[in-house]
Amino acid sequence: MSSVSSSNRREFLSRAWNGIGAMALGGVAIDDLRAGSAHGPFSASSTHFPRKAKSCIFLFMQGGVSQMDSFEYKPRLRELHGKPLSRIPDISGELQGRLSFPHVTIGSPFEFAQHGQSGRWLSDRFPNLAGHVDDLAFIHGIKTDNQNHGPSTLHVTTGSQFPGSPSVGSWVGYGLGSGNRNMPGYMVIQDPRGAPVNGAAVWSNGYLPAAYQGTLLRPSGAPILNLGSPRGVDRIRQRRELDALQWLNNRHLAKHADNSELEARISAYELAFRM
Repeated sequence: MSSVSSSNRREFLSRAWNGIGAMALGGVAIDDLRAGSAHGPFSASSTHFPRKAKSCIFLFMQGGVSQMDSFEYKPRLRELHGKPLSRIPDISGELQGRLSFPHVTIGSPFEFAQHGQSGRWLSDRFPNLAGHVDDLAFIHGIKTDNQNHGPSTLHVTTGSQFPGSPSVGSWVGYGLGSGNRNMPGYMVIQDPRGAPVNGAAVWSNGYLPAAYQGTLLRPSGAPILNLGSPRGVDRIRQRRELDALQWLNNRHLAKHADNSELEARISAYELAFRM
């Protein structure tokens, strides 16, 4: 049995995104990831450990199902259903203020059962997922002191409640690169009904070079607009025009070497041509 307390484990997990970011920043040479390099910013870089995955799919459901109705079995809540909520220790700030007036406890209306060799508890809302619990990792130790959608959305996707930090997709691309130089290294598929709270800040590159921001794909029609050549412009002519534009951009970049947005634009033009 580990001697580390559960509170310390929760604290570690709540800061996990920032820890991952710090490791990536410390373990990757910035010069090798510059957008003007021969292979582009998403070229696969060396890592401390062998890669076990070729891609990462991160699904974020804003306002998703409660953990008490999905993967967190809380039989005590059902026992206390409808009874006044007693004082909760170790809370502060906004949560303390919101819980200062009377509340009642609400237990989950769904049935829970254990599944797999691991004995993982799942509600009856996930009958198909229940057959795969031994292949999944569940993290139950994360907590937050903010319940508003805006800061919480940023906290989940960037590790910080405040704008300006890189999103998890930006860190993955920055630290690991991409095996396909003919596609964006970080793609974002938005819900057809609209963007999440905070919009593009959710997939922002933050303080990383601009090349690592997410590429937004349209949910219907052409995923990315204007990829096709204009009528009457063949590939040879387009290549010549792009070469001239890149020459001008590189001259400008030589005078402004710290302009990551210009680097990202140069890289984006080349990527769009290959696509």
